[in-house]
Amino acid sequence: MHRMIRYLKMDFYRLFRSPQFYISIAGVFLIYMVSSLQSVGSLSVFDLFYFIKFFSLIIVLFACSSFAYANSLLEDWEHGFYQSAVLRGSLKSYVYAKSACCFCAAVLSIIMGTMCFVFVQSLRIPLADPEEAYGMMRIVREQEAEVFGCFLQRQWMPVYFLLSSMVIGFLAGILALAAMWLSLVAKNRMFAMCMPIAAYYILVNCIKDDMLSINGMYFFSGNLLSDPLLSFGCTVFVTACSVSIFMVLIYRRMRRMVRGVKR
Repeated sequence: MHRMIRYLKMDFYRLFRSPQFYISIAGVFLIYMVSSLQSVGSLSVFDLFYFIKFFSLIIVLFACSSFAYANSLLEDWEHGFYQSAVLRGSLKSYVYAKSACCFCAAVLSIIMGTMCFVFVQSLRIPLADPEEAYGMMRIVREQEAEVFGCFLQRQWMPVYFLLSSMVIGFLAGILALAAMWLSLVAKNRMFAMCMPIAAYYILVNCIKDDMLSINGMYFFSGNLLSDPLLSFGCTVFVTACSVSIFMVLIYRRMRRMVRGVKR
């Protein structure tokens, strides 16, 4: 555990000093801003945030968030940095720390990019417009349909946007780990950009069950089990399982690569 914490400190230090992380946040923000241009009739940030999720450009969010740290293991491999890092600890702790940081980087880039978008839009339109009939009808409907509907009911809009973006970030983190693993398999950095978009498209089109809907679970924070707490717990459980699987796959791939070098 001590080794893991030490590796995590190193990785987060590297992340926050990396321009890729801030480019990733800016990319998420710009994707939201460009998408918002297609919804000129929105009366509030809440309406805008809801409608732009239907636009095809929004899936580029996952490429931007993956850009933050998904290539870090491959970069260390190409430059031989992993050798000195592993000598001071263990390969497993090193890879698991890198994977955890990759997931967190994707989540943080989505959250920060989204909240920047919400702040900029709030300067010109209200966060929510309960006085307007259509806006009120939408808010009432989403109180029952979304996991975070209770925050809409209380008009805690910043908390609602923060938590909703966090859940979208969970999906971005899973796809970033998938990109990290595939970049090691193919030894190609471009997979960090194209893999998340391709994986999202495949998942959405292959999983037709409403209970397992990727969009319903992550993009719209859907109350799929008719109980907000249970639905959110299901989302966290699916995320934790997916992250664990990819962390093991990444470690096994990295171990094979290291053993290949020794031979």
